[in-house]
Amino acid sequence: MSFQTRSEQRRAQRETIAKGEWDILLTTFDMLTDRRASPKKRVCGMSNDELWEAWWMLGDKRDFYLESWRKDDLLDSREEAALRGDATKAAKLKILAKIPQNAFPRSVVREARDAASNEMFFKRLGFDNIIIDEASRCLNPESLRSQAIDTLAARAGRVYLLSGTLCVGRPTDFFMPMHILDPAMLGMKFDRFKQLFCVFSAHNPHMITGYKNLDILKLYIQPHIIERSRSECIDLPKRTIVRRYYTPSDAAIDVLERIRTNDTIRIGGKVLGVEQPVVKIARAMQVLNGFLYVGEDNDACNSCGHVVSCVSEGIHPGGKGCTKQVAKRTDREVHVFKENSKLALLEEDLSDSRPEEKIIIWAWYRQDIKVIAEMLTKKGIGFVTPETKDCTRKFNTDDSIRVFLGQTVQGIGITLNAATCTIYYSHGMSLEPRLQSMDRNYRIGQTKPVIVKDYVAKGTVEENVVELLEHKKDVKEFMQKDIRCPTCEHCMLCLKEGIEYLKKGCVHFGERKNAETKKGVWL
Repeated sequence: MSFQTRSEQRRAQRETIAKGEWDILLTTFDMLTDRRASPKKRVCGMSNDELWEAWWMLGDKRDFYLESWRKDDLLDSREEAALRGDATKAAKLKILAKIPQNAFPRSVVREARDAASNEMFFKRLGFDNIIIDEASRCLNPESLRSQAIDTLAARAGRVYLLSGTLCVGRPTDFFMPMHILDPAMLGMKFDRFKQLFCVFSAHNPHMITGYKNLDILKLYIQPHIIERSRSECIDLPKRTIVRRYYTPSDAAIDVLERIRTNDTIRIGGKVLGVEQPVVKIARAMQVLNGFLYVGEDNDACNSCGHVVSCVSEGIHPGGKGCTKQVAKRTDREVHVFKENSKLALLEEDLSDSRPEEKIIIWAWYRQDIKVIAEMLTKKGIGFVTPETKDCTRKFNTDDSIRVFLGQTVQGIGITLNAATCTIYYSHGMSLEPRLQSMDRNYRIGQTKPVIVKDYVAKGTVEENVVELLEHKKDVKEFMQKDIRCPTCEHCMLCLKEGIEYLKKGCVHFGERKNAETKKGVWL
């Protein structure tokens, strides 16, 4: 996420952009004032508060500017050491007051979370223009980040939003970005927006089952959108997407069958509820990855209207984001299968790859990350994760680092062009993380052909989920209206032929006709 203000001198910005690190770019109004006098002749004209804000805004670029000021003889070695050390605020301000105002940067990069965690500080800053990059990260009207950004944008003269995946099939995604641009564009609150454009389940007032009045919504937003395809903007080498099939172990197949045919299953001494279709899908996906989370209380979930979104977003019973009053989990218990065919396939692919080839591995579950990390360590393969300090630079430049290992939802805002192969070890049900993560090594600067590998168990729910994602369908949204499709053996055929759930051609079409007949009789 980035905010960018008008600037003529952007050394810090250019240095950051070159690394592909876009976060938040914020500048005070006073910093933007054009100071054309020579730094040697004009001393700092900022107040102590403004000066301290400017120093604080340098963030992790302080070393860069301290070295620059030292080379320009604006600081001596003693003053530089004081600014780097634990000198008092008053002592640092006294030194900083000697620095010419236009020696300070006109633009500074900060973390996106600062907009919410330091909201009071940012409220004191003034903006002429704000550019919000990765705008798809501020879609939720209830998130603190979205609200903080909305507050900042309200004081800017111009606001621009940049995103490659602003909407992934949910018209509700348009509300918050449009509200940030200008609340007058829609002229309504989110509740009214949903009433106007969403269709809700007759049995659950919180579950969206479809959308309506999309022609009206298009009239609202179309005048404010400029759209460009990737091919119109940049020339990139070929990207090939292939599937790597594996055969689940006998134990996994047995558990999959029990999940399919029962409302509860017993495993590892625990009884797990798998009554709802969405829970069956989530459990089956875990089994195909060689494990099952067994330390959770799912009874409360079976009657909850949020179960679809919770499964797709990784919200667990009693955990952060859960709306039910259930026993809060402590350490998550995991049942691990002795044989993991998918991990064996990954080992095979790594062994067959060239020693100099760099690979990105995306996995949906933390348990997958743990297992893969242990395997890489055992084999002596160098790797980094998003938690590794300076991970992108190390991966792109260090020849000893061959693998970037991360959860799919972490694949946002980084550039990993050193990799020519991307592996999706496991799959989630949200489309946006897949689209974002897939482009980490397919962007400006990539000069080599890229291959993407999806690990899939043929003839299972995993194959249907991947098929939906490849057709750019958000599985979570798809399940809310087509709940049985991901588990149906005809899912891929229906996608290719455009057959909709309960419409002519669907294997369940007869059920709908029978229901309509019964309804007619009762009427």
